[in-house]
Amino acid sequence: MKKYKAVIFDMDGTLVNTYRGIFNSYTHAAKQMGLRLPDDALVGAAIGAPLSEVFAKKFGLDEEAVRTAVTHYRSYYATNGFREIEMYEGMDKLLSYLKDNGYKLAVATLKREDFALAIVKDLGISELFDVVYGIDDKDELTKSDIINKCLGTLDIAPQDALYVGDSFYDAVGSAQSGLDFAAVTYGFGFKSEADVKDYSYSCCADKATEIIDWLEAE
Repeated sequence: MKKYKAVIFDMDGTLVNTYRGIFNSYTHAAKQMGLRLPDDALVGAAIGAPLSEVFAKKFGLDEEAVRTAVTHYRSYYATNGFREIEMYEGMDKLLSYLKDNGYKLAVATLKREDFALAIVKDLGISELFDVVYGIDDKDELTKSDIINKCLGTLDIAPQDALYVGDSFYDAVGSAQSGLDFAAVTYGFGFKSEADVKDYSYSCCADKATEIIDWLEAE
């Protein structure tokens, strides 16, 4: 008997490699705002965080400027950025395994919801997911809020779901919602199991397919 009824995925750095589109979106916003251009270190650290937080803390913008910068970012992303992506190696096999074995599948991401929906459609995997939820237009939802929306729609209790993510935002959001957490180290956040030690986690995978092995051993 399998331990979980549902598996919920983070998007950026977990389900898909969205780095190029995100980097180019930050670059576009910085150019429009007359800011210093981002480098790999800044973007790498920013991925997974709320956009408003990144522009406030990493670029030092005030509230009004943050809103303008987010608009510029999303303007580029809506036109080009959401297509500058690729699915991580082995993810197609993991998703097929989960679907074939009766798991409900969901996405809970801090990416804007319409972008998240466009990405899974563009990749041809939208039919695999029971629900895809992202950030609201006002950027007010937390990762935990979005996970909870998934649970509600799926009608699944927290103890019956696993959350898969690559960053501390995912680890914290998962814990706040009461889910077991599977950390992946191939994305943008965690680079090794040592990076996950400060958080509660049930599994740490260097490859997407390692989650299959872990689930089968449970």
